[in-house]
Amino acid sequence: YTSDGTYPVTLTVTDNNNCTHDTTIDVIVSPQPTATYTYTNVCFGTTTSFTDLSNGNGGTINQWAWDFTNNGSVDNATQNPTNGYASAGSYTVELHVTTTDGCKDSITRVVVVNPIPVADFTSTTECLGNTTTFTDASTVTTGVITNWAWNFGDTGTDATQNPTHTYTTSGNFNTVLTVTSDSGCINNYNTNVTVYSNPIASFTADEACLTLETTFTDSSTPGDNPISIWNWDFDNNGSVDVSEQSPTFIFPTSGIHNVNLYVEDGQGCNHDTVLTITVSENPIANFTHSNECYGTATIFADLSNNN
Repeated sequence: YTSDGTYPVTLTVTDNNNCTHDTTIDVIVSPQPTATYTYTNVCFGTTTSFTDLSNGNGGTINQWAWDFTNNGSVDNATQNPTNGYASAGSYTVELHVTTTDGCKDSITRVVVVNPIPVADFTSTTECLGNTTTFTDASTVTTGVITNWAWNFGDTGTDATQNPTHTYTTSGNFNTVLTVTSDSGCINNYNTNVTVYSNPIASFTADEACLTLETTFTDSSTPGDNPISIWNWDFDNNGSVDVSEQSPTFIFPTSGIHNVNLYVEDGQGCNHDTVLTITVSENPIANFTHSNECYGTATIFADLSNNN
């Protein structure tokens, strides 16, 4: 029959004597169901929900047979099941439906379980005041990563793939990167980002006199790491004159000299300071005296010049 319905079928029989008889019986052709379903688009780790949308086309569906991996075995016999897959990937899922009349239909569809991206990044270790550079190293097995959400651990945020950030204080900052793939799957990664404090350059000097050594005493304060470099520029012209911690120096001229001390630790954190040193002229000693005879006191008169 070309369609379902009720068909009266008549059978007429005739014997050798041309005697006849007939009977009519209604033949019922039951409707064929149409199997179909929808499923949720999920990320790995989330169960896939299947919703039966099959149509009995006038009949009543009372049996459902789900084969979640298309291996010929029935995995579930409920109408709207769920299934958790062992890994991300594409799975061919077959649904068989049967009506109370025993009529059957089936459909296969490819169900996708999307992979979870792997969030990862690297960052530079900087000194306070310098900019920290973050480099995204996240991956996903299929598809692409489309969104990056950074939390730098100091209330700062960013949504670019490879951002930079300048911290206002030193310390360790728990930085979180959350990535989202084009299929909506999310993952995050967090690690501490270190910002070192800088040393503070400082020094003292004794009284400076022309032609005599002036002693400079380093009193710098280290940051998070020991100071390893001391560069002294006694005329503040940008050239290093001495690289000792606490040197001496003879100024070639009297007057005001701006002395620069630059200090740096093993992580490259640095600071410099400039102090004004006044170099005094040396006094000129001189005196006169009276010429006397023995037994008479000699008179001395100081004629020294303070310069």
